[in-house]
Amino acid sequence: MKREQYKKIAIKALQQYDIQYDKLKFLIDDTNIFFHVIGKKHLVLKICKRESSTLEDNFLEAFFIENISNKTDIVVPKIIKSKNDEIVVFVDNNSLENRKRVIL
Repeated sequence: MKREQYKKIAIKALQQYDIQYDKLKFLIDDTNIFFHVIGKKHLVLKICKRESSTLEDNFLEAFFIENISNKTDIVVPKIIKSKNDEIVVFVDNNSLENRKRVIL
């Protein structure tokens, strides 16, 4: 998949969040795809690759991040929940088979 296709997925995903942004900048395509979301706050959007993780992996990662944040003084990323209070949002990419998981 090309960067422009990933950018379209990122833009669709951002519609599910209660945030405003000015610019979306591609960062890296490795085990997952990352974009820098630039606005009043600087955020990172992660498009999960199916071969790199499962939905359960994503929830487990969020669980550990939250626990580390709450129980230690270690600085970790904060996961932003969607308008529907979801940790992981889904973006359809022309077929259910190509549905992408996104975390902000």
